[in-house]
Amino acid sequence: MKEALRKFFQLKDDHQLHIEKVYGGDICESFSVTLESGERYFIKTQDISLISMFHKEQQGLLALSQCTELNIPQSLGVTHHGQTALLVLTHLKLHQKSDAGLERLGRGLAQLHHIEHQHFGFEQDNFIGRTPQKNTWMNNWIDFWKTCRLQPQIALLKNKGAPKSFFNTAQKFCERLPLLLGHQPRPSLLHGDLWSGNYGICTDGTPAIFDPAVYFGDREVDLAMTRLFGGFSQRFYDAYQEIWPSEPGCHERSDIYNIYHLLNHANLFGGSYLAQAQREMRRFL
Repeated sequence: MKEALRKFFQLKDDHQLHIEKVYGGDICESFSVTLESGERYFIKTQDISLISMFHKEQQGLLALSQCTELNIPQSLGVTHHGQTALLVLTHLKLHQKSDAGLERLGRGLAQLHHIEHQHFGFEQDNFIGRTPQKNTWMNNWIDFWKTCRLQPQIALLKNKGAPKSFFNTAQKFCERLPLLLGHQPRPSLLHGDLWSGNYGICTDGTPAIFDPAVYFGDREVDLAMTRLFGGFSQRFYDAYQEIWPSEPGCHERSDIYNIYHLLNHANLFGGSYLAQAQREMRRFL
């Protein structure tokens, strides 16, 4: 990897660079790289077969950068060395998370969600973790959620041998979606994978978000995921509400939207996520 980075940064033979592993990610290996000049960069690596994942991430970060209230890492490019793909990003100087930072994140997320489109979807398909994510442009939100979010995850689980009882539950759940998701949201720009591991607070107090799965959808999807694994304070939600108050029924829809992420975790990690997703779907039958 070092030689690939030396070539990427066009370093002379006598110029040094220091590579340090960064821990915490579930999908990619990550590294901090410091050049002899003192410049720092953040590197993500993945198998070469998933290099398209990094190209998609570049486009997602570019879309998020439209929101000036948030710090979005910039992609300097994608390269590879042997069987390893590398994504080179600007380095974020992160500080300890605080309520003050989360308050700014809440306001910033509301501003991000005010970036809108006339359709649901995105200009390209991308990934949620390592799982392909369809983003076909559609006019109807419920149709989009069913055909581009739930059904592809369910199909993947079928290929992995999930039991028949699971598919019976999933089919009934999908049939009830028009009743369960009865409102008509505006297509907002979403981070798409907003859990506590995908945000930070920079040393200047500016909130940062990264590792996106971007598309235009119901803003409540982002808010729902912040509640799935915790890590967001009440000041975050209060600050968001000041900018854009929630609509009636948002908390009920939150549990419905998070089933998508439970299905994806079942595909990525297995374990108890499949049973958890099935239990959640049964609640709404």
